[in-house]
Amino acid sequence: MGLAVGDYLNNGLVDIYTTTFSGDYNTLFRKEGDGNHDRTEQRNHPKGG
Repeated sequence: MGLAVGDYLNNGLVDIYTTTFSGDYNTLFRKEGDGNHDRTEQRNHPKGG
């Protein structure tokens, strides 16, 4: 599991990326200008899958 914080969109707002265990979802929370976050998920695949 992990967490990274940075400005992914280069818009001056802090975005958050979380990682999980194999078979779960990694999530990118992109900060929008209205104070909300847009959530994008990517499924982790075990090796060979």
